[in-house]
Amino acid sequence: MGNKRLLENNDWPTLYYFNTNMSTKLEQQCNNNIVEERANNRNNLFKKFKSLFPPKLQKQNLIFILFIYLIFLAQLISCYSLTVNRRHLRRAIEYQQNSVIPRYQCPNGCRCVPDNKVNHLLSITCHWPYLKNSRIFNNFPKNGTKSLNIFCEKEEYIEDNILAIDGNFFGFNELRELKINNCRFTQLSAGVFEGLPKLRSLSIIGAKSLQRLEEYFFLRLTKLESLILSDSGLREFPLDGICSLQKLQVLDLSKNLLTSVRLGVFLPRPVHHPCQLINLIVLNIAENSIQIISEQDLLPFPALRLLNLFNNKLIEIESDAFQSGQVPQLQTLDLSSNQLNNLPKRLPEGLLHVDMSNNRFQLIPESIVELTGLVGLNLSGNNFNDEIDKITLKSSKLEQLDISWNKLHNLPIQFLSQSTNSLTTLKLSGNLIEKLYSNQMQNFTSLKELDLSSNKLTSLNIRTFEGLDKLERLLLFNNSIQNIHEEAFRELKNSLEYLNISHNLITKLPAAIGRLSRVETVDLSHNKISWNLLQFYSKQNAPLNPSQFKPNLLTSIDNYVFDGCESLLEINLSSNRVQNISPDAFNKCPKLRKIDLSKNLLFQLGTALTGLKSLRILNLSENALEELDWSNFPNDLLELQSIITK
Repeated sequence: MGNKRLLENNDWPTLYYFNTNMSTKLEQQCNNNIVEERANNRNNLFKKFKSLFPPKLQKQNLIFILFIYLIFLAQLISCYSLTVNRRHLRRAIEYQQNSVIPRYQCPNGCRCVPDNKVNHLLSITCHWPYLKNSRIFNNFPKNGTKSLNIFCEKEEYIEDNILAIDGNFFGFNELRELKINNCRFTQLSAGVFEGLPKLRSLSIIGAKSLQRLEEYFFLRLTKLESLILSDSGLREFPLDGICSLQKLQVLDLSKNLLTSVRLGVFLPRPVHHPCQLINLIVLNIAENSIQIISEQDLLPFPALRLLNLFNNKLIEIESDAFQSGQVPQLQTLDLSSNQLNNLPKRLPEGLLHVDMSNNRFQLIPESIVELTGLVGLNLSGNNFNDEIDKITLKSSKLEQLDISWNKLHNLPIQFLSQSTNSLTTLKLSGNLIEKLYSNQMQNFTSLKELDLSSNKLTSLNIRTFEGLDKLERLLLFNNSIQNIHEEAFRELKNSLEYLNISHNLITKLPAAIGRLSRVETVDLSHNKISWNLLQFYSKQNAPLNPSQFKPNLLTSIDNYVFDGCESLLEINLSSNRVQNISPDAFNKCPKLRKIDLSKNLLFQLGTALTGLKSLRILNLSENALEELDWSNFPNDLLELQSIITK
């Protein structure tokens, strides 16, 4: 039969493979859903076709293949038709959606930004002179506003403002967040925010003379989660209504004239059945006029985690204020800038951060010593002396301690003996420390920042910082340091990044500084370093960034001064007596971006800057320069952002 042969039963797998390859090409043209549908139809047709041809039935290969191609041609046409129909349907849906989305015009004086999640809602910020009357909302996209932030630019009190009349915000059905800033008014109507079903956050800052709220103000705000009424002149809260804010999580009443923590949360009912805000976790009543925290003041806040009482007039916290499981979840307590000299014997056991700065403490309260989980403690600005070193904090988790601006003569080593492995920041500035001893801090193996500024140190001896191999920042400014042993910083050479020894009495630059291989910033300003000693420092391999030598006694900058300072990014040589700069002075500083040569005696610049391709900022003010020759600047200077000559 020549090249023709009969279709045998065992040819079916071969034809099926051919059929599958053909379908693969079609699948590349259709989306996944269409391909799956067409594949099912193909298999059904294939089975029907196979049933028409018993194994013994003789057919020619050519006729069979032609029939297969006809089947797939029909599939291709059907697939294309479905694709076109889907495309038209998608366009129709998009057109319908676009026709539903309102096209709002942004009001005058406002900036409108589409919401990231819901494209037909807007976040609107308005700067208006004041909130005079409700007509400002006449052409406002009320139904399209999700967030509204209003700033009043004139400090005028307007009696007929929109906040004094009920229902002026009615119609803002999608409003979730409302902020009113620096708008002066004396009255806030109880129903002014009526008709805001989705409002979750309300912030009124800078009303100044509000004084009080209407009795039922809170009854319309039952879904609020955040309420800020700061700097509004509030003297009292209504006795009723605040209990309706059961979803409230954040309450900020800072910068008012409140005299009690209670805020009127106790309704006229027995004391043992107080109203409680069970979801409130943040209470900020800083900068008020609260003098006493009484036994029951904190009962309404069982879930409280942060209590901020900064800058009140506190003179007493009653002994039972934190008793009986009150505020058991409290983690952060800020009592700074008050008039306290003692604390209750018991504080919430879960406290992590306590700020007692700027009070009248002389002894560490026992309740602070007993906090085993304490992480951060601020004792600065009190009257602590070396007596504190007779007790030991029990926390082995303490990471930050600020005991600056007290009356310490020595480092409180015993006081911190349980925290040596955990402490990362120790601030001792503003004390009376005169001397640091060798190996004194060898157990503070985790310390990263040490602040000893504004003390009475006169020298740094060998092994002063023994054991501090993780120290990154060292502040020693405003002391009376004259001598630094050449091995004083030996343990810091691979860790220290920032060193400030400004405002001291250093007359020569010690080798100890030049050996700090990782240091990026060194501040040596306001010392008495003479020029002939500066060259020694510049030849060390310390990558200074930036280097500050102001004001010292420099008179000239020669070409060997900054040799070996390839990593230098910024040089501050202001307030010296520099008269001349060598043409090659900065050749070894290719990365220099900023040079401050202000307040010197320069009368010409010469070619000192020719090779500085990275220079961006140059300060030449208060010199004796008469003119600048721009040909002496680098020809391929990328960008000079600032040049100051006056």
